[in-house]
Amino acid sequence: MAGVVAGYLAGIHHPPLLDLMTVYGTQLGLPLTDHPYAVGSIYIVDPLYTLPMLICLAVALWRRGEQGLRWSRLGLAISTLYLAWSMVIQGVASWQIKQSLAAQAIPADKILVTPTAFNTLVWRSVIITPERYGEAYWSLLSPGRSLKVNWRPRHPELFEQLKGDWYAERVAWFSHGFYAMGESNGQITISDLRMGEGGHYTFTFNLGTPQQPATHPERVPSSRPALSVSFTALKERL
Repeated sequence: MAGVVAGYLAGIHHPPLLDLMTVYGTQLGLPLTDHPYAVGSIYIVDPLYTLPMLICLAVALWRRGEQGLRWSRLGLAISTLYLAWSMVIQGVASWQIKQSLAAQAIPADKILVTPTAFNTLVWRSVIITPERYGEAYWSLLSPGRSLKVNWRPRHPELFEQLKGDWYAERVAWFSHGFYAMGESNGQITISDLRMGEGGHYTFTFNLGTPQQPATHPERVPSSRPALSVSFTALKERL
């Protein structure tokens, strides 16, 4: 019975706690606060987290009984240790990136450090200043490599034109300030910089114009690179 209760409690609390570890996080403090808490130490899809759990679950369903329960615990233990590993490496990556930025005399108001897709070896950083944002990559396998920052404009003047607009303010709040404005065909857009890279972001919204703000902003389609391109980029960044 104790095992059943423990499994039930783990099933209830595991999903929100796992969401907490991703870059988008979760509103874990509801109803006391709607703040989106996020650690950002694991990518939303990471086979090294998922596969051991699935393998142990499959064995547990096959063995059943006390042996099955042991395999279930093993799967949960491995996945939990991997989450702990991700937080440790995130701390190392953050320290190294900040040291490299300081050595290059690069000022930053805010710095976000998150893993790239499918791994915890290569880490992406987003550096925010009032006028622009930069992206840089750090590898656990090449920690001494010089940090190269690619800069793009944030267009704060476009945000000022829509200041007070609920949707613009909401994205700015939800992204913890990691956003950039853009303009396309006379329409102002806002992008959450936390997911995506190189000017292509998962969540970009069309806000309309200052004269005619969008009543229901639509998400701008985002082009995703092919898996082969993603793995090639990962190999180069390692």
